Amino acid sequence: MNAEELINKGKSAALAGYDMGNGLMNKVPALKSKRNKLIVWGVLGALVAVLMFSMLGGGSEDPFDVAKNTMVALAKGDLETFFENLYWPDDVREEFSKLSEKEVEVLEKELAKGFIESFSDMTEEQQQLMIEAFSSMKCESVKSSGDEAQVEVKLRKIGGGEDTQTYKLKKYDGEWKLIMN
Repeated sequence: MNAEELINKGKSAALAGYDMGNGLMNKVPALKSKRNKLIVWGVLGALVAVLMFSMLGGGSEDPFDVAKNTMVALAKGDLETFFENLYWPDDVREEFSKLSEKEVEVLEKELAKGFIESFSDMTEEQQQLMIEAFSSMKCESVKSSGDEAQVEVKLRKIGGGEDTQTYKLKKYDGEWKLIMN
């Protein structure tokens, strides 16, 4: 299995976790609409990011480091670091702040469970190969303008050779955050 296949498998696993979270939210009448689900996902990510920021004192100032650390966290199934490094628009953060503490706690637990389960069909070897692929990232270029950046990276393919990927980032409260498309 090459790096691209592993990356696609990782993305599929993340989407499966997202779908599982949406399924759980469908059980709460107020969270059935697509808009409300987006708000919940955004606020959940923002909450995790704020918690991690306060515990760790902030993240990296380098866009490449943020992109690399975010993708390695995804490959490892490290939900906290993954969400900490994502960019969430202000309107999403504001809507999430309207949820009760209990609602947030329940959603955090269910999201973490779903995220972990989304990787359950990957073998340990496949997950390790995906971690190694993201860990092998080398920065080709960083283009930044104000509070936006674009990072082009090279990844080592499992069967040999390299693959090029581009990540977009935005600064929020002085920290680079990865924009997920």
